[in-house]
Amino acid sequence: MKPVLVIVCLSLACRADPLSKDEAVSDSAVATASSSSGPVEDSGQSPAPPDTPIAPGPEGSWLSCYGQLTIGPDAFSWQPNGGACTVKGDAAYADPLLILTITNGDECSERPWWLSLSGGSESTFSPTVIGSRLALFPQTSPPTTRLAQFEESLDVESWSLTNNEGVTSTFELCWVEGAFFGGRYRNTEGSCDFLSCGGRIVAHALSDRGEHWTTTCEGSCPCSGVVTVSERTEDTLGGDFFGSNCARTMSGTFSGTLASP
Repeated sequence: MKPVLVIVCLSLACRADPLSKDEAVSDSAVATASSSSGPVEDSGQSPAPPDTPIAPGPEGSWLSCYGQLTIGPDAFSWQPNGGACTVKGDAAYADPLLILTITNGDECSERPWWLSLSGGSESTFSPTVIGSRLALFPQTSPPTTRLAQFEESLDVESWSLTNNEGVTSTFELCWVEGAFFGGRYRNTEGSCDFLSCGGRIVAHALSDRGEHWTTTCEGSCPCSGVVTVSERTEDTLGGDFFGSNCARTMSGTFSGTLASP
């Protein structure tokens, strides 16, 4: 009988060993995974949002029919055409507003209209840059409908026109790739009998009669007019004009020659 008991015991032991080893390996794996991950703690704080980049203000150099505007990171300058004085000052941009503050006002009183609306040394604008064009929308109270526009480059056509009474004024038309951008006129002899002492050319049109330059001027006695060019060569012009202001109307003819801008 003894040999039978030994065989039975050995048989049962062979079946129990693999089972106990598998269970031990399984339990060990679970315990290791639990201890390696550790407890999850809630700090109660949300991740800090990323810093929002500060949008840069307009920087560069642009032209109008009246002069050149240059804006840097913290300074600006305005050089008028034919002017002896350059307006200088500080520039600050706080999206979406550009603040230009004149610092040499005592030395230079020759300011463009868009730097004169505030009545002080500080002027605020809402700037827009689209392609090569800069537009400054003055922030005034009451609001103004005018805006100052500038281009990176302009073609300037300058004419010296003399009316039938012998009064001479200079007319300048500015173009961007063949498209009319704006213009101005000014008397060079101290007379205001050719449309006015000076003003803006706000439109250019063509008809079967020729070219038409629409003019306007501001001030205490606003005016408007039309210069019609019926004869044109490479360096001469001829035609007629009509204008009116708060006190009178005027008309006549003119002849002109090409002038240096």
